[in-house]
Amino acid sequence: GNFTYVGLNESLIDQSSIRVFPNPCSGDCVIEIREDLIQEGDVTKEFVIYDTQGKPVHKELVTSSKSSFTTGNFPKGIYFYQINTQGKILKSGKLIVE
Repeated sequence: GNFTYVGLNESLIDQSSIRVFPNPCSGDCVIEIREDLIQEGDVTKEFVIYDTQGKPVHKELVTSSKSSFTTGNFPKGIYFYQINTQGKILKSGKLIVE
């Protein structure tokens, strides 16, 4: 495949190493981050959910390889999420709340 080479202090994250599921979600959902990414440099990961207007509706710090959050009080619809560390986006995606 095509490889992109980046600077030494940048990391290329394999998208499958971070999962947010189930998706669509109703109630409790799980953020799963591969163990070595949690350990990596011991930096905190921040998980943020935005509504379609780009307004943050949920924020939490992710410190373990598996953590859960609830969408029980979210209106049904489409949301977007980001997992950030030190100002870099590790993963972003769409989350559907039913």
